[in-house]
Amino acid sequence: MNNTHNTNFLKALIFITGAAVAYYSATLTYQFMSSLSPTLGKIGVLFEFIKFFLPMVALYAFKTNKNIRGYALSSIGLMLVAMSFTASFIAVDAGFDENRKQSAEFLAINQQIDLLTVQAYEIRSQARSLPFDYITKRSQLNDQAVNIENNISELIGDRASLKTDSIADLYGEYIAIASAVIIELLTVSTTIAISLLSSSVPNVTPQDNKKQGVTRTPSAPGLATVEVVREAEPVKQQITFMAKQNVEQEIKEAVIVKVVKPSVRGVRAAFNGISNGRISAVLSELGEAGVLARNGNGWKYA
Repeated sequence: MNNTHNTNFLKALIFITGAAVAYYSATLTYQFMSSLSPTLGKIGVLFEFIKFFLPMVALYAFKTNKNIRGYALSSIGLMLVAMSFTASFIAVDAGFDENRKQSAEFLAINQQIDLLTVQAYEIRSQARSLPFDYITKRSQLNDQAVNIENNISELIGDRASLKTDSIADLYGEYIAIASAVIIELLTVSTTIAISLLSSSVPNVTPQDNKKQGVTRTPSAPGLATVEVVREAEPVKQQITFMAKQNVEQEIKEAVIVKVVKPSVRGVRAAFNGISNGRISAVLSELGEAGVLARNGNGWKYA
């Protein structure tokens, strides 16, 4: 009796650990895949749910001498583990990158870019307001604006290659790989341990099996699924909003310094993750600011 009680306690502890790791893995997968599409995010959570229980089913297939089915399930499980590893690595690495963007150095460069952008715009506006016979003065002002825009381009390059002295920034990629490996190993090992412990429990009556089926099996998956969806949804919304905001700002800067053409096609060639409608809206904002001017159905530099 004591032995059975200890085994049940150990099995419950392993199940809780496995469920917690699976929840964390599902959250990371949801963060990465929902950045591509909300539907993909939900599919990713479903795959995580399948990945958690698939090793148990595969072990059962091998124990019942259904080896072909066991190998097939194991192959599917390995592919899901590889997918989950990739998503976890990218999500953790993106988290470190977002942390870098909140550093004092990164924010200082952003502030310089914003100030220089405004300065260049004001100088060009001043040049446009001069009479046409002020050719020399207009040329001087335009040259000054070009120099400022060149400085903006250099700052954008410095921002892209910025590295801080924090451990997370220096070893972020290695930490992301290690985290993803640990998550996947814990997920698979806990599910296998649960399966082995379940098959080794002695003297289990049909009534006990029925009771366990009611109290454990339906509740654990359902709870895990609801928690993943409810907890991951606000995270998805926050990351999606920040991603859109960052991309739009980078598009504005790239158009201002003439890195990309002021058109939907030109912006689309350099940026991903933003719709044509949002690109048009960004170009319209630059048009209202006087940076761009209408050119038929498109835009040109003012």
